Amino acid sequence: MFGGLISGLLGGVWFKVALVAVVLVAAAGGAFYWYFTYSQGVIRTLESNAAKAEIAVKIANNENASLRRNFKKQKEENAKLQKDMIQIEVESEELSQLLSRHNLTHLSKRKPGLIENRINKGTRQLFRDIEDASK
Repeated sequence: MFGGLISGLLGGVWFKVALVAVVLVAAAGGAFYWYFTYSQGVIRTLESNAAKAEIAVKIANNENASLRRNFKKQKEENAKLQKDMIQIEVESEELSQLLSRHNLTHLSKRKPGLIENRINKGTRQLFRDIEDASK
């Protein structure tokens, strides 16, 4: 009874339709498997790249903060140096005016001991100041 039915189905249209349906389902399953595997690889790559980018951003932010601190420190030091330079220019101008009021050549010929002692004392002080500044 079933023998004729089975042989009729195997050679008939239903068998061909079922075979085509199985092939299509297998092809769709294979395509889905390939797409799933491919997309998982892409997702892993993107996650890895995102992690690397996050690390790079953290490093860049730390460097940026460090540069800002250094810039602020340099700005403060530059202002201090500028103030010191102005003070030195004022002192230099005062000294220049003082020296222009005195004829040191004439004075050193008249009182050589006085001028020599003052020059030696000033030179020693200058050398001490240079040594202190270089420490």
